[in-house]
Amino acid sequence: MKRLVIIMLTLLAMSENSTAQTLGGETKIFPMFGLTLSKMNNDIILTDLENGQAGEIKPKYKFGITAGAEVRHRFTNNDFGFSAGLLYSMYGTKYSDHTYINEQNYGKITNSKQTLHYLTIPIMAIYYFGNSGFSIKAGVQAGYLLSAKGSNDYENGTIENGQYIPDIEKSGKASNTTTDIFKRFDIGIPVGVAYEFNNISIDLRYLIGLKNIYKYYDENIRNRSFSLTIGYGFTL
Repeated sequence: MKRLVIIMLTLLAMSENSTAQTLGGETKIFPMFGLTLSKMNNDIILTDLENGQAGEIKPKYKFGITAGAEVRHRFTNNDFGFSAGLLYSMYGTKYSDHTYINEQNYGKITNSKQTLHYLTIPIMAIYYFGNSGFSIKAGVQAGYLLSAKGSNDYENGTIENGQYIPDIEKSGKASNTTTDIFKRFDIGIPVGVAYEFNNISIDLRYLIGLKNIYKYYDENIRNRSFSLTIGYGFTL
């Protein structure tokens, strides 16, 4: 992501001599497609009710996709504007591996992840840097959870003389629908930068989720996501 920020700053430096982009009074629609890089913001805390032992599963970034369209309007004789979009956005997280031990038995969870499919509506205020093609934006985004899916690899076995001996019959892969454990509605704050040249728009955003997305988990677990999209604008 640091490289992406450097690219956008480089575009800003180059934009002083670029041709005019969206002009005052114009309204454009931008079909757009891109990638997301997301994770949840806090660890998942695990507690062993029998032994009183606790552990943590740490979130890690995972890739997804996003696609949809956005309408942008720039006010006449002004560097300000606004946008409203309707996007499919794939969020979620990977988790660190975890091993739990119960007497002479053990269980190991690896390659664990949650994938959340949202329909999102970002509404943002835009500040244009003259006709350079460069702009910054911030606003609010509502999200509706379409579905969620969890998956992981698991290994169960016994411990003998300090050695982990897997039981092949009790090990494998798991995949299941997890929509019911998440809240349907989410809200967040998107902030970003964009560069437009000859109706092609490159947009980099960061979403700060504001709500706990789990139904039954007391810890405040929220969405966090970068998105990088490319779109082409049509004047309305």
